[in-house]
Amino acid sequence: MFYGDTVMDIALDEMLRFHKEHEAEATLFVHPNDHPYDSDIVEIDNEHRLVQLHIKPHPDGFVSRNLVNASLFILSPRVIDYIPKGRKSNFEKHVFSRCLSDGLRMYGYVSAEYIKDMGTPDRYEKVCQDVISGKVARLNKQYPRAAVFLDRDGVINKEVKFLHKPEQLELIPGAAEAIRQINQKGYLAIVVTNQPVIARNMCSIEELNYIHALLETMLGKEHAYLDAIYYCPHHPDSGYPEERKEYKIICDCRKPQPGMILKAAKDWNIDLSQSYMIGDSENDVKAGENAGLRESWKIVQNQKDALLNLIKVLL
Repeated sequence: MFYGDTVMDIALDEMLRFHKEHEAEATLFVHPNDHPYDSDIVEIDNEHRLVQLHIKPHPDGFVSRNLVNASLFILSPRVIDYIPKGRKSNFEKHVFSRCLSDGLRMYGYVSAEYIKDMGTPDRYEKVCQDVISGKVARLNKQYPRAAVFLDRDGVINKEVKFLHKPEQLELIPGAAEAIRQINQKGYLAIVVTNQPVIARNMCSIEELNYIHALLETMLGKEHAYLDAIYYCPHHPDSGYPEERKEYKIICDCRKPQPGMILKAAKDWNIDLSQSYMIGDSENDVKAGENAGLRESWKIVQNQKDALLNLIKVLL
């Protein structure tokens, strides 16, 4: 089911496969966009199960991942029973809320494929341009895409040693504009970051997820978005009393190992030979090289406009 003012080019067979594999009764297509602050946000857990729908307008101080409801659904016939009878209703406001409260299996299918509503003259003109340019068809998941892989600390947000509190997060000037240019050029913007604060027991997975949600919220206010964030929670050195021993291992995801990049490539059908890595350390550069990326670059840590200046040269 989809709304009549949307234009899309989606690998629906992939979405249907996801729906069946999760034995879902409702699957919502969700994606990041450049205006999450005035969009309906879908909150999902680590298994992609829907936790809550946050309908706009959002309260002051609202923090969330940038996962927007695109109004494309795969529904079990059972959902029909939750449509209120005898009155006008809305799926997001009235139907899905009842499904959630009743415990139906609802999931969010995350994709960067093209789907936009053209319900205003400005949006209609933009969609027409995207169709003519081939962008609509080009973003179908069946076609490999290029990505810009980004380290987090010192590249997007200011470097703080073992950043583990939300109040420590501060965007580097120019970083949001750089990511916005990545979005507009049609590249996937994907963060790959070592986060040993988990292994060191300085914060929990839930707290790290909140920090990343805050990062996406801050970027969203600047009309920029990340397609995905991958992090390595491990650290190879052990022997500290407060550490989490299950994360004190040698892994294939901690940079300079390429594990996070290779996983993202599989998840998003990325053409690594046409993709870039930008970080602030030699480990970032080596991770990109080990993954077979086109180029890997090291920028000056925390420098104003460092990421923006490089993106202007690369793209």
